[in-house]
Amino acid sequence: MPSAAKGPPLRIAFFVHDLAEDHGDARYVTELARRFREDHEVHVFANRFDARDSGGVIRHWVPALRRNAITGILSFYAAASRRLAEHGPFDVVHAQGITVREANVVTAHICLARWFEAQEKAGYRHTKGQRAFAAVMTPMERRLYRPDRGQQYIAVSARIRDDLASLYGLRPEHVSVIHHGVDTGRFHPPSEAHEPGEPRGLYVGDLRKGIHFVLQALSEVPSASLDVVTRSDSRAAREVCRQLGLGDRVRFHPPSQTIERHYRQADFFVLPTPYDSFGLVIVEAMASGLPVVTSREAGAAALVRSGEEGFVLDAWNDVSGLKEAMRALASDAGVRRKMGAAARAKAETVTWDRTAAETLEVYRRVARRHRRSA
Repeated sequence: MPSAAKGPPLRIAFFVHDLAEDHGDARYVTELARRFREDHEVHVFANRFDARDSGGVIRHWVPALRRNAITGILSFYAAASRRLAEHGPFDVVHAQGITVREANVVTAHICLARWFEAQEKAGYRHTKGQRAFAAVMTPMERRLYRPDRGQQYIAVSARIRDDLASLYGLRPEHVSVIHHGVDTGRFHPPSEAHEPGEPRGLYVGDLRKGIHFVLQALSEVPSASLDVVTRSDSRAAREVCRQLGLGDRVRFHPPSQTIERHYRQADFFVLPTPYDSFGLVIVEAMASGLPVVTSREAGAAALVRSGEEGFVLDAWNDVSGLKEAMRALASDAGVRRKMGAAARAKAETVTWDRTAAETLEVYRRVARRHRRSA
């Protein structure tokens, strides 16, 4: 196991708003805690807990006023800092972004300033609440990633590392790039080849990550259909489908605890995002044996060689490029199989065990530095 690396057992505290398996930073903490709990004392401080498979992990409830995103983050931050003072000291205090004051390891799952910038460039109008969130959280993010804080940072992709350097001056030697992993046992190709028929594309995630461009491209690839799995309001996208005459070629689905079934039913994956710090869904698709179509704005695009594991667009709103990529995949089952096999092979190198092993190396460095300064 990754936690069996040389060195004494560590007392580790994770701070995350929710401990669960269904999204981003919550999934990340769940997977790391699961691997470290055998050889280390693992504590998780969170406001909400998923009941599944948490044996061996010490839970601490953190109160939070979750009326909106701002009150939720700020109240959790204040309460978590008090909880840390009550239950510490710890060898490692691992914060997921803005979650606790005295962390010595911080994972950057997103760069909020860059996300808002990308949304503005993409032409999305922010609501009053979103503008207020940016006004409050961006300065806090700037303080969190201030170069003189002396913390060790983990970026989930090279693009996040580069964003933190360009926006906040964070030096590369203070940042370790460690990708999210993927469960290759849960996400795997179907045991049997699909029956001949209409090739099915799959889009998973926020509809602001390019669904309108995907639908425009799909309207010019009549041999394919599309499944869309999202928690976003889909009314505008459904209206685009009506205007383009896509009919039942596009099927919308709510989020699912068994999302792997959607991957296994698909023939290719498409997500031309304007910004994605990593894009775990991209790697889940690759592990499921799907060729992927994405943009260079996704952190996980670094794992995709255009023409090998899929296609990487230089511009996320390149409808012509989307159309050509989707047409190439929809029209040739042999190309899909070849690219899908290459995608699966790449995903097998991006496991949660590897993520845990590389993260533990960061913890050891932090613990050694702490002992020297004590």
